[in-house]
Amino acid sequence: MAGHDLVAAAARLALDHAHRMADADGGLVAVIAPPALARDIAREVGSGVEGLSVMTARQSKGLEFDVAIVVDPAAIGERPGDLYVALTRPTRRLDIVHAGPLPAGLEHLRSV
Repeated sequence: MAGHDLVAAAARLALDHAHRMADADGGLVAVIAPPALARDIAREVGSGVEGLSVMTARQSKGLEFDVAIVVDPAAIGERPGDLYVALTRPTRRLDIVHAGPLPAGLEHLRSV
């Protein structure tokens, strides 16, 4: 998956989750990505989508979301522990969108 395809896939997944949650009881969706991808994804999803945030791992620290979409986990890691922070933000569902190989410890995850 090329860079633009990765951005488009993450944006589409985030919007799908946000719309589903808005139709149900509401909830919070976060897209957590490396800084350059986060900017591109934020542009792709636009503003004003209820309950949807796009941010870096550092920005997500201390927050919780019903759904978290971690984009390109191999590239998340401005500081040690950033990937851990990103992966532990969801309370209900974690999705991972990636183009390249997953980091050590995540290779066993099922692709959809």
